[in-house]
Amino acid sequence: MPLPGFHYFGTICPEVLKAGGILVVPPGQRYNYHVRNHKPHFSRRYQAMRIILKLLAAPFVLALTLLVAVLNFAFSFASWVFCALSFLCLIGALFALITGDRWGIQGLVIAFAVSPFGLPAVAEWLIDKLDSLNYSLKSFITG
Repeated sequence: MPLPGFHYFGTICPEVLKAGGILVVPPGQRYNYHVRNHKPHFSRRYQAMRIILKLLAAPFVLALTLLVAVLNFAFSFASWVFCALSFLCLIGALFALITGDRWGIQGLVIAFAVSPFGLPAVAEWLIDKLDSLNYSLKSFITG
């Protein structure tokens, strides 16, 4: 008795069901439907749909490539500004804490937020995720 959902597979490749075994496909490879030339028109439709999807993905790759480049440049410039701003906020917050002003804790929080461990780290993570999305789209188009 085959598992639920595998009835269609049994009609394409009945030798596997007769043997009572499981078809193992290595990772990164697909089971192609040319095993017995059962439905060759399915493969042509599949290839046509992949070409259409690749054509639709190409503008997104171009846009993501430009966006990641601009964001990397802006991030490298902004990291200098945030580093200087963090240093100034830290000095101001420490001075406020020493003098007993009530703005010392808020200054420390702002200094941490603009330090390389705060908002710039979140921005760098987002740029990295956009770059990995761009890479996966490029590998879909070329693969």
